[in-house]
Amino acid sequence: MPLVARLFGPENVGASGMFIALAVILTQISAVSYPLAIVLPKNDDEAGAITSLSVLIAVATSSLVALILLTSLDVVSAALQVEAIKQYLWLVPILMIISALYAVLDQWANRLSLFGIKAISTSVTAIIVSAAKLAAGFIVPTPFSLIATTSATPMVQSISFLSWKRIRSDVKAVPMTDLRSMAEAAWKYRDFALYRAPEQFLNAITQGLPILLFGILYGPVFTGYLVLAITALNTPANMIGKAIIDVFYPRLSRKADAGESLRPTLIRATAALALLAAPPALIVAIYAPSLFALVFGQDWLPSGQYAQWLAIWTFMMISNRAVMAAIPVISAQRYLLFYTLISTPLRAAAIYVAHVSYQDPIVTVIAFSIASAGLNLFLIFAIIALKAPQHRE
Repeated sequence: MPLVARLFGPENVGASGMFIALAVILTQISAVSYPLAIVLPKNDDEAGAITSLSVLIAVATSSLVALILLTSLDVVSAALQVEAIKQYLWLVPILMIISALYAVLDQWANRLSLFGIKAISTSVTAIIVSAAKLAAGFIVPTPFSLIATTSATPMVQSISFLSWKRIRSDVKAVPMTDLRSMAEAAWKYRDFALYRAPEQFLNAITQGLPILLFGILYGPVFTGYLVLAITALNTPANMIGKAIIDVFYPRLSRKADAGESLRPTLIRATAALALLAAPPALIVAIYAPSLFALVFGQDWLPSGQYAQWLAIWTFMMISNRAVMAAIPVISAQRYLLFYTLISTPLRAAAIYVAHVSYQDPIVTVIAFSIASAGLNLFLIFAIIALKAPQHRE
């Protein structure tokens, strides 16, 4: 990251960040969250039906987005106010299908408890993608080269997964399913499509909201500062958070199937995660400006100022991972959707009010971070306080 920041500069990083924020929003709905259900069935036949259903839906949604962009690219870019990255939008449908295939492989690895393989594949992917970014930065430091190398992550991760014989053999052994089996799976796990997919879509909007709005309100340079701050904090936070969910999710599912109460486990896990996240968050909150100037260069000092306040949001993101893992297990997808429907406009309102009132990027970041942290804290208490969690029959 220090080398990438120096090679590409704030403007290129800002343009790339806007594209990735937009692409992530659409990739969240490519398979309408059905891959998340692969872990739940007790038999592989049903898991195979979910796999086929996920791939079929991903092909359909990515094709639809490709058709829209092919016929209405100017209209779409003007409506979203992303003319600066219009020429790169054709990559979005490609990224949608690749991301869906990776999600399927990732959930099969979770189902088979292949966490060691996942760890190695993630590390290999990080090395390859980082090397590609550096090569692009030395040769052609443009927004497209940064967008292309960053977007390659799910493809490289999928190839890395399939390089393992254990995963290849299990994927090949997935039973072939007909349309009737897929329809039955779609109905049985419909809450993923009805509740989790819209929630993930809205959550992706929330995650990308500051970047997209900064691009509109403050331009690509200030957006670049924000992108680096968010990436520097959220990359390790998301990696830790994903690892926690990957391990916690199947374990909570087994506890729920056995009729055990999940509340004591969630309370202990949330407290432990808060203790884990507190020291690094405190260090960032105090020393981020000088650390960013040292690591990324003096030009990136504003990113450190943003990171000081974003640390509050990151702290809560790590602290709520156990609760997020429990939501599909206790069939609380509907609650999460309602929460996101309320929290997304509240976060957007925080950004808008701060911008209109102060016209200051740092104040806008502060408002967004505090609002996001408070909403995450509310979600933790709300899910733990559910009186009668029910697992899927």
